[in-house]
Amino acid sequence: MGSPLFEEQQKNDLQSQFSRFTQNPLQFLASNNVNIPQQLANDPRGAVQNLLNSGKMSQGQLNYCMQAAQKMGFKFN
Repeated sequence: MGSPLFEEQQKNDLQSQFSRFTQNPLQFLASNNVNIPQQLANDPRGAVQNLLNSGKMSQGQLNYCMQAAQKMGFKFN
């Protein structure tokens, strides 16, 4: 088990990254060397499919992200 200080630091970092992502998803991804074509900027499903097709994200990673988002209260259609 990690120290409480380290765990709090990780939690704060994750919250900060999530906040940056929600404010400007394309800029956040680009700053992490993940580029989404401009024509997919307003197409979340297309952007995710692009990441899967290009190998930038695996199906397992997508599943993990979706499960984490659902735990935070997000719903997917």
